[in-house]
Amino acid sequence: MTDISNMDLNALSYWFPLLESAGLPVPKTIIVPMCADASLSASYLIGGDKIEDPHPELDIFFQKMKTAADQIGYPAFLRTDHTSGKHEFSQTCHVTSAETLNRNIFRLVEFSELCSVFGLPHNNWALRELLPVKTFGTCPNYSDMPVAREFRMFVNDGRVECYHPYWPLKALQDGGHSGDGYQDLCKPDNEEDLLDLARRAGRAVPGHWSIDILDTQRGLYIIDMAVACESYHWEGCDVALRAQEEMAAKLLDMGL
Repeated sequence: MTDISNMDLNALSYWFPLLESAGLPVPKTIIVPMCADASLSASYLIGGDKIEDPHPELDIFFQKMKTAADQIGYPAFLRTDHTSGKHEFSQTCHVTSAETLNRNIFRLVEFSELCSVFGLPHNNWALRELLPVKTFGTCPNYSDMPVAREFRMFVNDGRVECYHPYWPLKALQDGGHSGDGYQDLCKPDNEEDLLDLARRAGRAVPGHWSIDILDTQRGLYIIDMAVACESYHWEGCDVALRAQEEMAAKLLDMGL
């Protein structure tokens, strides 16, 4: 049995191979590790500044990324183990050509470094196929990010607890979306297919998870996972409220 106690469960490099080996619908993905020396050099390059003597491993990493992108094809979807920076779509995750790949890597390093007090790791990267989605407009304030039908499923060892449309209306409006078609965006074409895929993903990756499922022109695809307790529920969700009450009771029993 694999010891997961020291693994980063939120990392794509943990959960993606389990989904892929189970034969579940996932985007074609190539994972490219970035060694510590290359990661440090990349950190120095945030904002586009050049350094005099970047570590040679950084050039090797860029070449591996270009090779992976050529295999995937352009446009491609870029992300790290932990984030795609999709709210800056054209500058981060949306790679249109080999000429823009390094620029997007730099911007995603910068995003990872600055998105929280401690930043997010960027030691593993992934080039993924850009799935053909059913679009419901774009968000100009999010660098023209296309809006697609997506759902966040909360699953505990294969049992679906609840699910929500991925995009709250306010988040889209903040991105400059008009809100037109929002009701259709929130409704799956076939709810049972959505629930069935979530259950299968939960059995493939045991535990308590949020699972993001994207509706594409080729059907439903699993595109992301995260530990459930670290994932966002819509306000007023009964499952989230119960979890909060249970946590409060445990803290009370512990005298905290």
